Amino acid sequence: MSEERNHNDSGGGSTLPGSMNDDDLVRGIITQAIKSSKKSRTQIAEEMSYLLGDKVTDRMLASWTSGAMEKHRFPLHFSRAFCIATENWRLVRCVAELAGFTVIDKEDAEILELGRTYLARKAADESMSALERSIILRDRK
Repeated sequence: MSEERNHNDSGGGSTLPGSMNDDDLVRGIITQAIKSSKKSRTQIAEEMSYLLGDKVTDRMLASWTSGAMEKHRFPLHFSRAFCIATENWRLVRCVAELAGFTVIDKEDAEILELGRTYLARKAADESMSALERSIILRDRK
């Protein structure tokens, strides 16, 4: 699968200016993930700091979730650490889905690969059967 495929949420048509500004969406997702987490903001910040090797503070978390006039945007490169710390993968899943992708876990990926392998084998079996019929018919002449 090409990593450079053109994906967007507009079905390939034209997009409106600003329609892909996901700032409020991301802010809402991280706000909800923090609220629903069993961990405090301090614990989330500490775990993110450990995972990233960069300092993350309660104040930073507050600025990323605040609806104040001054917007502090959540850094994309913090996404995995945030999701691990909050035990909530909605942020990564949402970004991928808005880009036109479907996120599946490893178990489902194995099932998908099994299906692909089965279909390839079925096509090969059908091709072999057709060749066998062709050879049998040719030999009968």
